[in-house]
Amino acid sequence: MAIHYSGNSTWVDYPSTSTLITATSLENIERVGDRVQTCVFQGRATAAQSMVSGTYTAVNLPAEDFDTDNAHSTSTNTSRFTCVRAGSYELDGAVVWPSNAAGVRAAQFNLNGAMILGSYNQITAATGPPMVVRPVSVFVNLASGDYVELVTVQTTGAAASTQSDSVLTSMMKVTSVALT
Repeated sequence: MAIHYSGNSTWVDYPSTSTLITATSLENIERVGDRVQTCVFQGRATAAQSMVSGTYTAVNLPAEDFDTDNAHSTSTNTSRFTCVRAGSYELDGAVVWPSNAAGVRAAQFNLNGAMILGSYNQITAATGPPMVVRPVSVFVNLASGDYVELVTVQTTGAAASTQSDSVLTSMMKVTSVALT
C-alpha cells in the first residue's frame, strides 16, 4: 500500500523493511484504495459571541482552516461538524474568554445535542490574561449524520462574551482516527 506523508509530500511503500512509519509521522490520513488520507476539520470563531450566564451554548465557528469532507457549513449551523463518513474521531478545541474574575468558565463537547461524557472541563475565572478553556480531548464513534459541537458556559450572573481577535479565538478540531 502507498502512504502519503503530507509533511514532506513524498510517497513511500509500506510495509517495507526499510521504512518505519509512526503515528506521529503521519498527518491527514484515511484509507482510500491503495492511498491513505483522513477527514480533518478545524473551524474557528471570527467574532466575540455573547453567552447568557448559566446557559450551555454552542460556539459559532464561521471560519474553516480545514474541512476535507465538507462536513461543516460556514453559513448554517456553524457550530456543527456533521459526520459524512462513519468512524472513530478525536475531538479537540478551546474557548477563549476575556479576563473577568466572576464565576467560572467551562467547555465540553456535545454529540447530537447531548454532552459527551469525559469531555467537560471548568476553570475558575480570574483577572489578568484571557482565559482559555479547553474541553478534555476525547475519542468518539460517529455515524454518518451525527454532529458534534463545542459547547461553553459561564456563570458571571450576566451576559458575557467570548474573546475573538487576531491572536486568540475559540476553535474546534475534528480528526478521524479510523473510518469504517
